[in-house]
Amino acid sequence: MKKIKSVVILLTAIVFLCPALVLAIAPYREINTSRGKVIIGLDRDKAYQLFGTPTAQGDTLWYYAAPVGFFVNFSEIPSILLYPDSYQAVVDVPLEFKAFLSLPDSGIREITKEVQLVFDRPECAKLAGPGVIIPKKAGEYSALAIYKEVLSNPLYLQIKEPNEGEQKEKEKLLSIDLLPYRPLVSVKGTVDFLALGTFFNNDLNEYSVRDISQEAAWSTRLRPNLTWNKQANNQLYFPENGQAEVLSKYKETNSFLQRVEIKGQVDFGVKRLKHILVLPEVMIVLLDSHLNLKAFGTYSDNSVAELTAQVKWKIADPDILEPDKNGYLFCKSEGVTEVTATKDGVEGLPIKIVVVNKSAYFFNAGAIVNPYQDNTPDRNTLGQIKDDVEKLKEKFSLKKKELKDIKIAPKLLELGSGEEGKFSATGNYNDGSSSDLTILGNWVPLDKGIATVSGGNVASVSVGQTNVYVEFKGVRSEYAAVVVGGPKLVSLELTPQSLKISRDGKANLKVQGNYYDHSQRDLTEQVSWGVEGPVVAKIEKGVLRPLRFGQSKVYAEYSHLKSNTASIDVVLTLGWLFWLLAKIILVLLLGVSCVAFILYLLAQNKRRKLQLLKDQPREFILGLHENAARLITIFGLRYDDYTFPLFYAELAKQKFLVENNVFLNFSIKFEEAKYSQHLLQDSDVAAAVNDYNIFFEKLCKNQKRALSFYRYCLALIHCRPIFILSVAQVSGVKKGN
Repeated sequence: MKKIKSVVILLTAIVFLCPALVLAIAPYREINTSRGKVIIGLDRDKAYQLFGTPTAQGDTLWYYAAPVGFFVNFSEIPSILLYPDSYQAVVDVPLEFKAFLSLPDSGIREITKEVQLVFDRPECAKLAGPGVIIPKKAGEYSALAIYKEVLSNPLYLQIKEPNEGEQKEKEKLLSIDLLPYRPLVSVKGTVDFLALGTFFNNDLNEYSVRDISQEAAWSTRLRPNLTWNKQANNQLYFPENGQAEVLSKYKETNSFLQRVEIKGQVDFGVKRLKHILVLPEVMIVLLDSHLNLKAFGTYSDNSVAELTAQVKWKIADPDILEPDKNGYLFCKSEGVTEVTATKDGVEGLPIKIVVVNKSAYFFNAGAIVNPYQDNTPDRNTLGQIKDDVEKLKEKFSLKKKELKDIKIAPKLLELGSGEEGKFSATGNYNDGSSSDLTILGNWVPLDKGIATVSGGNVASVSVGQTNVYVEFKGVRSEYAAVVVGGPKLVSLELTPQSLKISRDGKANLKVQGNYYDHSQRDLTEQVSWGVEGPVVAKIEKGVLRPLRFGQSKVYAEYSHLKSNTASIDVVLTLGWLFWLLAKIILVLLLGVSCVAFILYLLAQNKRRKLQLLKDQPREFILGLHENAARLITIFGLRYDDYTFPLFYAELAKQKFLVENNVFLNFSIKFEEAKYSQHLLQDSDVAAAVNDYNIFFEKLCKNQKRALSFYRYCLALIHCRPIFILSVAQVSGVKKGN
């Protein structure tokens, strides 16, 4: 059997679904398409027994050419799910769909952008982008998603022409949203709530958002009590600890619920933005028109402010919408896109915008066609998706195996207060296979006051511990534990925000952690530090020490959160200059002292060598004269080898103004030692030392201090000792002799 190439697989997989015809007597399902019949619900053994050897085969698809060409698809159902599985809509109004891939080893993930969507009647619809269908003709037709040879369930479309004669009320209230978002209030405290109504005017074909707080009716209840208590106005009073819910009603429309957490004492701390609500949440607008969005912020002190002009708008598909100022956007092409607002690191939930052409004008533009809203607990459609997926599975697949048990991972999930987590559920079947039941299963927490679970997503409610199980087709898993601990860290605040510091200074930085329950903690010694720009300082445990002059910005990071930046300016000061000068002088003095000490040691070494010769009078006198001649040369009177010693002594007397003839006497003693042959005595050594010492005392001790110091330094530089011995040190000679 030959292998089908990938191109052939894609070609043969382009099948166009009609409403499925289920054969009542067949153990499988047949889907008639424009490219032939597709059979699902069989494994390879059954297909081989029923139809024999295929003409060509792929990983999940077999093709039989005779007698009539048809395909057998072996993808494990449901491995690709289209949601929703049906739509009732109007021509030229964009529709949104999602595609999910279900694999036993990787769970369920969205693959909308990766699938190929094909129609049984291609001329009746077109794709405006990933996940967006624009019906072009009225009628009933269907679509199929293809991903790597695997076919999805069918998506049935029932499309009508717009009813131009339909009578509509002039203005319709679409929804009511309550602010502040999840306020925190102390016992016997009050909160001023705001009810924002989203209206659609059919005459003007435009949306508007208005404050209806005074016209609306207000009710509250303290959980777990299910009875609503009517309130006089929008200033609501909360007398007890616990969790309360707030409901507003205007005419026949109820608002979304708003939760309130009530505690004994509340310290709001530093005011900060914690939530952004963008309204309207879903819009259907005309091509080439303008629309206006509103953004409302809830702060940590329960105050509410409009932030439309302050937020940064982000458009998921810029080809559909073009931003303008103050929340205005221009619709430049058909399609479905999302818009989010961000400010101070807080990002609001995305809102959905559907852009239609002029022919869709008479469609009810106030209707919400997208089954997805946001992920808040009171609007979460994950349960609806799960139910629809379960129904889809029951309709689309045939039961061939039985579920033995369900395993939840992890067994223990630890969360902080306000944090979210995720469980996964794996179903094990009697044939040894397994599948991901995270979305398909029904999740049940034993105590919803501690945590809620939907589609495997866990949302913490309060501190405590509870158990969770998942159930699917009558099979219940073992319990998994959820432990909700302390509050979640929401932001880091770095102070001071600007700092000017001298080069030799230091400063203390402080990082304060703000938590979900409005508590605060000093995290200075636990954070890591980052620098934007040149590195002009280093930071250790919050202590900043400059490294060089310049400007930079620093920030702190902890638990994947980044603080605000602080500006650092290292400047030149007079004190630092004096400090640097003193440091340089000290270094120079130390250097000079070290050199002087080394020279002193060398000079002392020569002095000791001469002292060792005192018992050899002739050698000692010769060495002493050589040292004297070198010193006098250093002091400015050159001595050459051909210079007569007595003549040199006379020159030294005149040069240095020495009145007596001590150096002349010393030179005579030198010639006697050098040229005579008679034996010299200690008395000769004493006489030579005495004349030597008197002469150099005249030169180095009896002069001005500056001159004396200068000559001492010259001698030291040349490693020459000035005074070698005193007369008293000469053995056998009396002092003064």
